[in-house]
Amino acid sequence: MENRRLAQAILNYVIVFCAIITALFVMSHYIRNSLCGKWREAAGVFGKGEIYQPQLDN
Repeated sequence: MENRRLAQAILNYVIVFCAIITALFVMSHYIRNSLCGKWREAAGVFGKGEIYQPQLDN
């Protein structure tokens, strides 16, 4: 009986772990876009909103 409980507990942990990994995989696009947006916003603060244009760099 104890082996069955242990197996059930391990199975529960595996299912929860797979659900978390699946959720992160599905949301990875949104997470990446959010991080890129925050990075772009932070860079805009330092650059005062200007975009680098190499032809104007004389």
